[in-house]
Amino acid sequence: MDNSSLAERIWAIFARPTPPQRKAFIAQMDSLPEEARIRLFSPFNEGHMERVQQVRERWNRLAPPAAGEKGLNEVLDDYESLRGRENPDLLYFALEVFLTHYRGELTLVLPSILVREPELIGPTEKQEPEPGGGFSLKVAKGSPEETKMDWFREDPLLNEHHAHWHVVYYTRDVYDRQGEMFFYMHRQMLARYDAERIGLGVKRVLPFSDMTKPIEVGYTAGADERLSQYIGGDREVDAQVVPEEAQTQLDLRKALVSDIDNGVFDLRPGTVDEMKRETDALNTLGSTVEANKNPQCLDKPYRSYHGAGHNWIGSLNNGVMFSTATAIRDVVFWEWHKEVDGHYERLQERFDPYEFHKDAPPVTLRSGSNEDGEPDSMDIILCNSASLPGFGEEGFDGTALGKEAFGNGSWDKEFGSGSFKLTNGKGHAKNIDTTDTLITNRNFGTVAYEADGQKKSYQFEYINHEPFCYFIRVQNNAQQLKQVTVRVFIAPDSVREDRSMWIELDKFLHELAPGRNVIFRSDDDVSVIRKPALKNPSEYAVDYDPVLSPGKEDAKCKCGWPYHLLLPKGDGSGRGAAYKLVVMLSDGGKDAIQKEDGCGSLSFCAARNEEYPDKRPLGYPFNRRFKGSIMNTVTTQPNFACRSIYIKHMAK
Repeated sequence: MDNSSLAERIWAIFARPTPPQRKAFIAQMDSLPEEARIRLFSPFNEGHMERVQQVRERWNRLAPPAAGEKGLNEVLDDYESLRGRENPDLLYFALEVFLTHYRGELTLVLPSILVREPELIGPTEKQEPEPGGGFSLKVAKGSPEETKMDWFREDPLLNEHHAHWHVVYYTRDVYDRQGEMFFYMHRQMLARYDAERIGLGVKRVLPFSDMTKPIEVGYTAGADERLSQYIGGDREVDAQVVPEEAQTQLDLRKALVSDIDNGVFDLRPGTVDEMKRETDALNTLGSTVEANKNPQCLDKPYRSYHGAGHNWIGSLNNGVMFSTATAIRDVVFWEWHKEVDGHYERLQERFDPYEFHKDAPPVTLRSGSNEDGEPDSMDIILCNSASLPGFGEEGFDGTALGKEAFGNGSWDKEFGSGSFKLTNGKGHAKNIDTTDTLITNRNFGTVAYEADGQKKSYQFEYINHEPFCYFIRVQNNAQQLKQVTVRVFIAPDSVREDRSMWIELDKFLHELAPGRNVIFRSDDDVSVIRKPALKNPSEYAVDYDPVLSPGKEDAKCKCGWPYHLLLPKGDGSGRGAAYKLVVMLSDGGKDAIQKEDGCGSLSFCAARNEEYPDKRPLGYPFNRRFKGSIMNTVTTQPNFACRSIYIKHMAK
């Protein structure tokens, strides 16, 4: 079905700059019914979300799935009729939720955040040129240390990831394991943030657990309409939450801790298996803390503890914490989520360590050590993608190349770091580079937009990496085909015994033949990123023509971690920042994981409109405390392997 005109209309709606709409709405807001007088819309506000749901249900009636293009055009007509009578940000959010979850046959394309909200994801302070090119930001007020992390918090597509995840997992619907995924997705964001901080020599995030204490770091909103018009100003250093709200936070926290410690959320004996009981326990806690509509949620006073914190902080003349599209730009967002994550950790710590040997598949990954005595399995092989013969060309077969290069007669060879020639039976030689070091670099993109009739633009900084791939050699000890789930994580070497710091890179199903196998995986296939991989953020859909190319992907595909932030920045000195890379193989039959469909992030966004495709708790095997040390487990258990690697930053 040709829906190009509809796609063009959707694009035009979202491409309208919002500041003029906000100004017009606020100017006549007092003339509206009281329930519509929302000056600053927040998806964290329960009342605002009820209003969103009312609008969405109105549109669901206008455009049931069978209504097709006619029904969707009626929704857009109604959207236009509501302009000026509802907060424009509420309408934007409601329309994005409606289109993202539309169940009809049409594939709908929503513009990127660089088109929809350019004023919200632009730098919040004047960019200061640096010698030799580039610029610096000074967003975190009163803290030179936190300023070092401005580039990460202000990354436009990281902000889009956070905002879009909250649209995909809209709190007024019920999605499988949504509460657990809420905890885990934000924990992974925290792990990446802390990894960057460690690399820059900045102390790790501390939880903002007591709101009676001041918020030490302020926030710079900016001097023009891009962001300051939305949030109303800066938050000064050492600002304090309203005393009554701060005391409420402490009271709710005390009740939450008490319930966790008294076993309210513990595993419950029953007819379902332990994996299901564990995910149910984690999901119930997460659903309650986030306040989604999952029927497992408990009627507890701390329901919506997470959202209430966003609003208490956001009310301090600084609505950046009100919005999912801007909240992560503020230092205190990470501190608040460290507090929220602490309750996830608290419940996980109540569960006994896994007995990994009891349900391990019949496989062997070899352990080993390098010259420094550090774990270094010969069965994990990293390569620069550009060095692989035929990589990126039609018909390239990474599995076949891996078997040829690292299997057969090379099964027992070490491939650490270097270049070697692979000669086939016809005498043709191929060069392949293996490595123990992954490379990142600094890049800049430009966003151009129009506001109040004036053309404007700004630069944004982002870190990207040189494309890489990995091969995993594994022995299937069974005499038949075996399905396994391949789970890949990295962590900074200095915090390798902290299970919350293991960053998930990949999770996928693979069928092993009996005997020796070589598994291939490219960085643009990994399960954590949105797909298809967007490798150059500066070329991201800003000039998309919906008439020429309608329906290329649906909004669910936009869900996932940005490709360019797959790896932490690393270190520019010496060999780079030291990391540990762990591969774990679990039993695919017991996991019930499914093959990926090439859309969205399987790890963070699951499968479209289905149950989460992995029975194991999210983050497995790092979702529980270990018996003894993590390193001892991953170097002695045959279905684990560990490799010492480095991430080196090479400034362009």
